[in-house]
Amino acid sequence: MSDGFNPDPADLAAQCAEPLPLTVRRGVALFNRSAYFEAHEALEDAWRAERRPVREAYRVFLQAAVVYYKIQQGNYNGALKMIARLRRWAEPFPPCCQGLLLASLLADIQQVEFELQRLGPEGMDRFPMRLLKPVILEKE
Repeated sequence: MSDGFNPDPADLAAQCAEPLPLTVRRGVALFNRSAYFEAHEALEDAWRAERRPVREAYRVFLQAAVVYYKIQQGNYNGALKMIARLRRWAEPFPPCCQGLLLASLLADIQQVEFELQRLGPEGMDRFPMRLLKPVILEKE
């Protein structure tokens, strides 16, 4: 990975088994209300506060909020750029980390990317906003 993020798998598994912090829950709640800019800010605060490798899972979700915000703003190139970044950060994580279903988010992002590429920059005004799905949390 280009940014040097290569966590110990056992450490990462242990961190992913922990409960989701309240600060991240707040960001997810904003995300799920389509308040993507605010979700990004809240999740970035959680990312900055966490020093261990699990913080990069939060970054995946905060970048997904940026992707969705950029789509709302009609920023085609910015959305695609953020999609590429979040995929790199998601690579070392299991499908579920601290109850956050990364696999589900990545599947949603793949659909978003496909539709962006199909429409092209000139078709952003026709992007189907229904593809901007909420974050799914594992049942507790």
